[in-house]
Amino acid sequence: MKVGKACSRKPVTARADIDIIEAARLMRKHHVGTLIITEDRDGISTPVGIVTDRDLVVEVLPRDMNLHKFKLGEVMTGSPLIAKEEDDLYETLEKMWLKGVRRVPVVNAADNLVGVLSTDDVLEVLARELSGVIKLFERERGSEELFRV
Repeated sequence: MKVGKACSRKPVTARADIDIIEAARLMRKHHVGTLIITEDRDGISTPVGIVTDRDLVVEVLPRDMNLHKFKLGEVMTGSPLIAKEEDDLYETLEKMWLKGVRRVPVVNAADNLVGVLSTDDVLEVLARELSGVIKLFERERGSEELFRV
């Protein structure tokens, strides 16, 4: 399966120059725990970083700083692992595991941001596949009961 088929197609983006309060409001408004930090490069929304709710809690809040002066660019993980829509899902999952990340921006062939792949997305794919296997077993059992006396 390809990454593009499994990823969420509604990434929430932000600029690196917004403050932490605005970032938290964006996360709350969109009910997400991740912001993809993008830059516009010749009309293409290019991912340059990623910030998670955990980043805000672990890196920012304990510093007791003025959150209106603290910018996302100061806390974001720059140069994040990025997946292409056409990348193999399981190879991408292995890269995520090796880098220790749970979310990856997804870009199209032109490197324009089109989604975000999370471990939750992968779990949904696996659950659907396992459900299909269970249905196969049930169908096989039903066929066997019909044709074998």
